[in-house]
This record gives sequence, structure tokens and C-alpha cells, in this order.
Amino acid sequence: MDVATAQAQIGRATQSFLAVNHQLLIGGTWRDAKSAKKFDVFDPATGQAIAAVAEADEAVKAARRAFATGPWSKTSPQDRSKLIWKLADLLESHADEIAELEALDNGKPIRDARNVDLPGSYEILRYMAGWATKINGETITVSSPGDWHAYTLREPIGVVGQIIPWNFPLMMAAWKIASTSCRAMAKPRVRRSPLILVSKVAFTGSHLTGQLIVQASAGNLKRVSLELGGKSPDIVFADADLESAVPGAGMAVFANSGQICSAGTRLFVERKVYDEFVGRVADFGKGLKVGNGVDPDTQIGPLVSEQQLERVTGYLNVARQEGARTVAGGQQLTEGPFANGYFVPPTVYADVRDNMRIAQEEIFGPVISAIPFTDVDEVIRRGNATTFGLGSGVWTRDVSKAHRLAIGLRAGSVWINCYQAMDPAVPFGGYKMSGYGRESGIQQMEEYLNVKAVWIRTA
Repeated sequence: MDVATAQAQIGRATQSFLAVNHQLLIGGTWRDAKSAKKFDVFDPATGQAIAAVAEADEAVKAARRAFATGPWSKTSPQDRSKLIWKLADLLESHADEIAELEALDNGKPIRDARNVDLPGSYEILRYMAGWATKINGETITVSSPGDWHAYTLREPIGVVGQIIPWNFPLMMAAWKIASTSCRAMAKPRVRRSPLILVSKVAFTGSHLTGQLIVQASAGNLKRVSLELGGKSPDIVFADADLESAVPGAGMAVFANSGQICSAGTRLFVERKVYDEFVGRVADFGKGLKVGNGVDPDTQIGPLVSEQQLERVTGYLNVARQEGARTVAGGQQLTEGPFANGYFVPPTVYADVRDNMRIAQEEIFGPVISAIPFTDVDEVIRRGNATTFGLGSGVWTRDVSKAHRLAIGLRAGSVWINCYQAMDPAVPFGGYKMSGYGRESGIQQMEEYLNVKAVWIRTA
């Protein structure tokens, strides 16, 4: 499917949007980028350019001015809440067009963009809009000699640079912008932004880039929150409901073509059901429809870019070299409608050892490494044998066993008899090299606030 055919499948509103030369909204004014530079946006299903996007180097300065002297800092909590809620309503009212743009830009199946990314964006905005009126300090009774009135204020930290990943660009932008107490400057990439004017950086992406951000923040001690990569264990016991666990374990990796930081790519299966379960997951993956994201029947879209394709296919070569057994997939799709796109089918490797690179390194593609285990203590130890700690899954009917794993696994999220469950009220973030800080819940709001103590001598 070429770009013309793909765009013929999208609505008129989306086609009209793509046909217009868009500017940047900075400080309440539509303007071109100061440098007049743009970079092309490619449809990963066809490899063809669909748009050009301007860089934004003035956004940080505008955000700083707005925070220091502009209307946002003087806007009442109630009015902030209404504005953020209105943004959510606008997103929902244009959900169909935005989902089509996400499918063209990112390659993800349009059904996923419409049913996951869009609700995940406007619902987090509504949840955080409610917190705008509930940010309070507290009065504290002190034990110091004398008469005192002591209280705290919770104040916005300042301008926040939000660096957004390419795998869920809209939803991750909404997650970060939703914290209504601060001014935000959201960018999909950073080039020459005047970061001295930024009080905090919130980043979602690779652990290597996260390390660079931490190093760069050391000079002036910027506050940083990081949601980084993962190599998450998904653990299936023989007593699990296998009818649910097969698609659950499959989509824990195959969803979004495996381009999910918390994907359950290390599939630990109890030895007594290992061969059966791995075969069923492989068959499940083979049954998924791979295609252009704008096709409403597509379940697995292309990888996001040629660079990402090269990364994933490189790991497919590594898997063969290391002796992993291919049960499904294992090669790039290059024939017919896949000729010019970046397609890798759902891939399952068996006989994977813990020390293989495909079991230790984040691939960020639809690749499962299936590993057998024998008992609970063993799988906790092996599941934790990674530098990452973002997510983990457990499939079992045994409640006692489930609680042991929930406590024993060193990860920011433990999903039991499910995977990738998310809600605006529930915090999400990592342990170890998967970063620090939390998205969603009141914990996210706390990331964007300073606490000030005020002492008054009353006598």
C-alpha cells in the first residue's frame, strides 16, 4: 500500500490537516520556527514522507515568561481545571482524525490509536484536571519552644521540559502535560533548547539517553524524572488459566509491534507446560494480521522507522547466532505490500538462556524470548536478574503464589493475570535502570511541586 492509497483510507478532515503548512503555537501566537528548519515525517508502512514539522526553540522562553509574569500563574485552580478539562473534550471530539494521524505518523494500528492512545490521553487530562483544585499545604503543630504558627505551601516547580517518546507520542505528551500546576514545554526531540530556563526535565525513552540527561542535569541540579526502558519478565505457571494467558502473554509483547518500554519480552514458563504454551503463543502470533496501520483490520503495524527496523533485525540475527530456536517469525517481511515498509512479524524464540543478549537487552520489537523455569524461588531470582525494573507479569490461579511474586519482583508494576493494565489514578514508573519518578496518580503531581515551609512567631 503506497502513501496515496493509505491516505485515501483516511477521513477528509485528516487529509485537509496534512495538506496545510502548519505553524507552532508559542506564547499564544502562531509562528514559524525561528530557524525556519523542518524535518520530514515518514509513514513507516510505506517509507514515504507525509509531512514536515518545524523545530521549536522559542517555546522554553515563552513558557518561562508565562510562568513568571503571564496569566497561567495567576489563573485560579478552578479555571485551570476547566481549561484542562476543555482540552480533554477537544481531544475526544477530534479522536478519529487524531487516531488517523497517529497511524500515519507512527505506524500503529488505527484501532489501537483510537481505543488505547486517545482514551489514555483525554482521560489522564480529566483526572489531573480534578487535582488542580486539590493542591494544598498543611498546618503543622511543632514542638519547638515558643509560640509558632507553621504551615507548608505546595508550589509549582516552574517550567518543565517534557521530552516525549516516539512509541506513544500523543499519550505520553498528555501524561506529562496533564500536571496542571506548571508551565510545560513538550518536545519530541531536543536540539538547542535554552535548558537553563527549565526547572525540571521529564523524559520517557531509552536508559542511555536517560543517563545523558542525568549527567547534563548535574551542573545546575535540575530536577529530573525518568521513565526508561525495560526487559520485563512475564511469568506463566502451570496452574494458570492458559486460555487467557496465551493472548495475554502474546499481546504483552506484540502490541504496538513490541515498541513498549514495559513489554513482557522475557516469557518465563513453568517447565511442565513450556512446550505447549510456547507453541500456543507462537500460533497466536502467526494469526495476527500484519499490515498498514490505517487499515482497520490491521493488528500489528510496522516498526516506527528504518533505524528501528535495523535495530530489531540486528537482534534477530543475534538470536540465530546465539542458538535460540525460532518458533514464529524471525525475519523481516519484504514481499508484496510489505516491500517498502518496516515490518517485522510477531516473533517467538524458544530454548533461550538467561545470558543471551536477546534475554538481557531491550530489543523494542515484537520479539519474545521464552525461558523455562521450575519453581517460585527460582523464577523470582531469574526474573530479577536484569538491570531493568519497569514491569512484570504473573499468571496463576494460586493467590498465595501471586502475592509472593508481587512482593518478590523488583519492578514498578506487577500485573497478575493481566498485562499492561493502566489507569490515570494508578502510578507507573520503574526501579533500577528503568528510571525514577512516577507518571499518573497523585504521585505524578508530586513530581511537579516544591514544598515550602513557612514559620511565623506569634508571640
